[in-house]
Amino acid sequence: MKISSANFGTLSDEREVKIFTLTNASDMSDELIEFGVIIRNIHLLDRNGWLEDVVSGGDDLEDYLSNEPYFGTNVGRHANRIGDA
Repeated sequence: MKISSANFGTLSDEREVKIFTLTNASDMSDELIEFGVIIRNIHLLDRNGWLEDVVSGGDDLEDYLSNEPYFGTNVGRHANRIGDA
């Protein structure tokens, strides 16, 4: 499996947000943004052998900053902030 990373954008406090791409031997891939561990893309082989994106992801970080229902996130903005939960 190949793992690569790149800068996906910058937050208002100047912190960079990275995007990680995981690719297997069949060229299927996942793209994860470290801002809430958002799943941006999942490319899978369809029945005809074509790679298809099965996730509706945003094009840039701005699309996720206003993502109020937090679609695609694995970790919400309040993760681990509720004492004794």
